[in-house]
Amino acid sequence: MDYQSVENVLLKYPESNFEQFSAKAKLCVEKFPAHNKIIELIDDEEIELSHFHSLLKTLFHQVYTSSSSFALAGSMCDSRHFKIREYLLHHAEEEQDHWKWIVQNLRDTSYNGADPREVFPPFPTQAYISFAMFLALKHPVARLAMGYVLEGLSGQLGVEYGQKAAMQLQLNREQMSFFLLHGELDKGHSQDILDVLATAPLTPYDWAYCEYAAECTVHLYKGMYNYAADKVKKVMPV
Repeated sequence: MDYQSVENVLLKYPESNFEQFSAKAKLCVEKFPAHNKIIELIDDEEIELSHFHSLLKTLFHQVYTSSSSFALAGSMCDSRHFKIREYLLHHAEEEQDHWKWIVQNLRDTSYNGADPREVFPPFPTQAYISFAMFLALKHPVARLAMGYVLEGLSGQLGVEYGQKAAMQLQLNREQMSFFLLHGELDKGHSQDILDVLATAPLTPYDWAYCEYAAECTVHLYKGMYNYAADKVKKVMPV
C-alpha cells in the first residue's frame, strides 16, 4: 500500500447523538465509585485525615487551572456555538476562586506541609489538566462535556461522601467546604450544561467526541482519587 492509497481510504469515524451522550455521561458518573480507593475508605469507615489532605493536594491544580481551560475553550468555540461559548466563559468566572477552599480546608485541619501552589501537580493531575487543555484547544465543545461529568460527580457524590467523611473525621462544614459547598453549588449545573448542549448544532462526530471526553474524564479523575489514597503510607505497628 502506497501513501496515496492510505490517504484515499474511506474512514468511518465514530458517530453519536445527544441521547447516547447523555446516557453515557450518566453511566460514567454512576461508575465513578467503583474501584475508587478514597470512596472505598469512606464506605469502610477507614478514612483518615492524611487521606483527606492527600486528596485535597492531588485535586488542587486541577481546580486551580479549571477556569483557565474553560475560558480557553470559550475563546476557541466557532461562531455557531455562541451559547456554549457564553456558558464556558460564565463558568470560568464562577470557578476561578474555588481553589481557595482547598487551601482554607488544608489550613483549617492542621495541615503543616507545603502550600499546594508551591509544588508541581502530581502526574495523574497533570494528565487531567493536559486533557482539559487539549479539549479546550481542539474540541472546545467536548470541554463542556468534560465539565458536565465533573459537575455531576460533584453534585451527586460530593455532598453525600463529603458528609460521610466529615462525620468520620469529625470535621465541621467549614473545614469540609470544598466538597460540601462545591457539591451544593454544582447540583443545578449539570442540567444547565445539558440544556445548552441539547440545543447546540453538533455533528454526529462532535457527539461521539463528547462521549469520549466523558469516559476519559471519569477515568482520569478516578486516577487522582486512587493516587491520593496510595500516596498515604501506612505506619505499621512495631
